[in-house]
Amino acid sequence: LTDQRVSALVPQNAMVPLSDWSQSPTLALPLKEGMYVFEGRARDATGLEAKKYVVAWSHPAYQEAVVTSYDRIRHLETYMRQSRQAILQVRAFNRGSVSVVPVCAAVFALPSMYDYDFMSMIEWNAASSEPMPNLSQPIYGAPIVSRETRNEVVTFLFDIMGVLMDIIFALEPDSLGADARRLQEQYWQDSTSNLSTPLHMEVVAGALAHLSA
Repeated sequence: LTDQRVSALVPQNAMVPLSDWSQSPTLALPLKEGMYVFEGRARDATGLEAKKYVVAWSHPAYQEAVVTSYDRIRHLETYMRQSRQAILQVRAFNRGSVSVVPVCAAVFALPSMYDYDFMSMIEWNAASSEPMPNLSQPIYGAPIVSRETRNEVVTFLFDIMGVLMDIIFALEPDSLGADARRLQEQYWQDSTSNLSTPLHMEVVAGALAHLSA
C-alpha cells in the first residue's frame, strides 16, 4: 500500500502522538495486541517535512500451550517490571497526551487479579506446622502469590492510579468535551503540538474502567 492509501484508511482524528521530535531512531513502548498504523515525520533545517506510514501488528513475544502456576507468577512479576519502565519513561516526558498510549496499553495488558490467590499467604500463620502455601501449591490452578509479590502488586496499582491522575491533570480542559472540534483542528494544523483531544480522555476512561472491573 502507498502512503496515500494507508493515510486514507485511517479514520479522521484517530491518530495520537507517541513521541515529541527526537534524534532517536527507535521508540520502545507497550501496545495492546492488534493492528496499528504508525506515522513517522522528519523535518529538515528549512522546516520541510516528510511523512512515512507503516502498518504493524502487535502480538505477544511468545505463547505457550501449557501454563503452570509458576509461569503465571513469573508473568505477573515480569509484567510489573516492564510496566514500571514505561511509567518512568512517561514521567520523564511529563506530557499528558504523549503519555496516554503507553500507560493505557500497560493497563489493558494487566493480568486479571481474579486469577491469582492473594489470601492463602495472608491467612497462613508462620507459627503453625503447615508449610508455606506458595511452596506447596499445585502445578495448575490459581497461583498462590507471596506476600512480597502482593505488596509489589498493591504498590504498582497505586503507581498506575497516580500516573493516570497526572495524565488527567496534564490534559487540556477542552479534551473533556468543550469546543472539541476547534481543538482537533488546531492539533492537526500544528504538527509539533502536544494538545490533547477528547479521544485521549476516552482512552483514559477506558483504562480506569478496566482497572475497576
